[in-house]
Amino acid sequence: MRPPLLPLLVLASLAAPVVSQRTSPATRGVPGSVDGIAPPGLVAWWRADAGLTTGISNLVATWEDQSGNGWNLTQDDGHHKPVSDRFGYEGSEALVFDGSDFVSRPDGLPPGSYSSAVAFVVDDLRGGGTVLGGLGGHRLHFKIQSPLARLTHGTSFIESTVPVTPGELVVLVATWDSASGIGSLYQDGVPVAAGLLAAPGDQAIQIGASFDGIHLHGRVSETMLFDHELTDPERAAVESYLLTKYAGTGFPEVDFTALPRNARLFQRDGKNEADVRVEGEVQTAGFDAVVLRVLRDGSLFATSSQPLAYSEGKAPFSVGATIDAGLFSYDVGVFLKAGATETQVAQRENLVCGDAFLIDGQSNAAAKDWHDEGVGNQSQSNWIRSFGTGRYYLAFAKPVGTPFGSGMVSKLGPITDLNWDLAEGLIAHKHASVGQWALRMAEVILQDQGVPVALINGSVEGSKIQFHRRHDFYPEDPTTIYGRLLTRTKEAGVHDGVRGLIFYQGESNGGEGELWGSTFAEIRADWLSDYPSLERIFVFQIREGCSKENQDVREVQRQLDGLYPDVRLMSTTAVPTHDGCHYFYAGYREIGDRIARLLQRELYGATPGSDVDPPQIVSAAWTSPAKNQLLLTFKEPADTLVFDAGAEADFDLDDGTTVVAGSALGNTLLLDLSGTSTATTISWIGHQGDGPWIANANGVGALTFFDFPITP
Repeated sequence: MRPPLLPLLVLASLAAPVVSQRTSPATRGVPGSVDGIAPPGLVAWWRADAGLTTGISNLVATWEDQSGNGWNLTQDDGHHKPVSDRFGYEGSEALVFDGSDFVSRPDGLPPGSYSSAVAFVVDDLRGGGTVLGGLGGHRLHFKIQSPLARLTHGTSFIESTVPVTPGELVVLVATWDSASGIGSLYQDGVPVAAGLLAAPGDQAIQIGASFDGIHLHGRVSETMLFDHELTDPERAAVESYLLTKYAGTGFPEVDFTALPRNARLFQRDGKNEADVRVEGEVQTAGFDAVVLRVLRDGSLFATSSQPLAYSEGKAPFSVGATIDAGLFSYDVGVFLKAGATETQVAQRENLVCGDAFLIDGQSNAAAKDWHDEGVGNQSQSNWIRSFGTGRYYLAFAKPVGTPFGSGMVSKLGPITDLNWDLAEGLIAHKHASVGQWALRMAEVILQDQGVPVALINGSVEGSKIQFHRRHDFYPEDPTTIYGRLLTRTKEAGVHDGVRGLIFYQGESNGGEGELWGSTFAEIRADWLSDYPSLERIFVFQIREGCSKENQDVREVQRQLDGLYPDVRLMSTTAVPTHDGCHYFYAGYREIGDRIARLLQRELYGATPGSDVDPPQIVSAAWTSPAKNQLLLTFKEPADTLVFDAGAEADFDLDDGTTVVAGSALGNTLLLDLSGTSTATTISWIGHQGDGPWIANANGVGALTFFDFPITP
């Protein structure tokens, strides 16, 4: 158990989501002018150093047009948002596109003649890439595996004769004259292609993507659109401006092998600290040292440095600093020092130190807003983070086996979203989505412990437990549920620090209780192997419903904490607003409160009092030889049970005798039967929907039980 951090949180500290807006620096030029020349017909101008609306991880939601014409580009889906990097290329700001990102608008491309100019870098050409495109009629792009730029209109295209080099800046100008139908390409000021092209056919604009899903894996610094074919002097002015601004700046070359992502949560250690480390190799001669500066809430917090020793023109480095857990936001800057001069080469922002948890299971683990209430994000906070996207396409993962499969085809999307962000409760399987109860659980921990919380949810709706198995020969297999969660956790940098895993699954396995139990044993062992810091596994006993009989699965789940010392159970009975399978927000909030109390006790040493665990039957005995009354005793002696009128209807004795009434005293229940019974077992089945229930004083429903033996 880690030493608890003194609670630091007051309600005012629950900050709203961080959104930043950047405007064009005065030194970077005036909208509508290029290098002192103002080409007519500039209709749109997007610059990576201006007009960005970003969140805590610098994901770009809006890229404002700097021409004054209002052709702003947007992206609402965090999975597809590019990242703004202050040092994206040669010390200049650039938007980083990861192979699935884009920003767009439905109009803006001039309907007739036009010209476009883009300063960009292609980092990976294996999948091709679109620099500037539309919804079908036009695109400036690269084919898969090809280093040759193309300008395509519909089915017609022209192609450059000069290959680009991945990682190097390219200034590409494309022009098209509607009168002649001639399109031209100019690469770094040199004509490289010309030919007849059809009209574009649509006015939509997308930077980083095209209609056929060929996205850019690279960086875009600046893009311009004009409403005519540029004259030679106009084109030369544009090219000179872009090449001067971005190419050949003499910026030092540094290869980073370890650099934290923006908004990352670092898992705290037993001292309530974490080490933030930056590693790499300086590949430009002439520098004496690398310096790491850490700001906490905007003020200098720590500085460390390392002298550089060059060998064959390269100098490796590893420099770090310790940050404290708590409600603090850290920024990290990396500098190279030459004498008294320092050059900043990297910046990372909004880093925090706290605790990380995993969530897995099926739809009630995803816990999205099933009923469109729109209230599931009321626990959202700057201090509750998540990472990446769980599953992009809504389809089952294939069962894991050797060899794979039993006829099901995986439609899991590629793992391209590797960004931190505010945890999201309303949606499932999308960027930073964690579900409604998990978000509430994290809020309770945040309020009580005063530390940021990271949640990574790998659940898949409708999945059976066997689809959650690990591929033992390839644990990070991205076509499996297990592999995707493990990959995301490793990419997030917390896989060796995760404190707890919460599992809510089983509805799809009704009638497969034995299989569920054996598969859980296998998966549990794999979790403990792949997440070495895991302290507890928390399992929800599922509810009756979801169109399947599941008493066998529920009975296996009830017995888990007696089989495994690291497993703790939580019930879902007496959770309100059950719709027969899922819950309205009030139900998910109750689930979050229940599991938070259990985590608080198990992981933080909190003493929230009794009635934290769900009531768990330990004995059933006749009160007299007449065998018309049963005494049920539950596990926690300090618990206070509540027996709602009508709860007797959910009991079942194996001889058919009915329970006609019940009462609670402390941690016991006294059941009156309809007559003398010969039963040897008793079951409490529960039901769908709301009450009546058997619960404890905190409203935590009892674990259901089936064929529990009655002491003779």
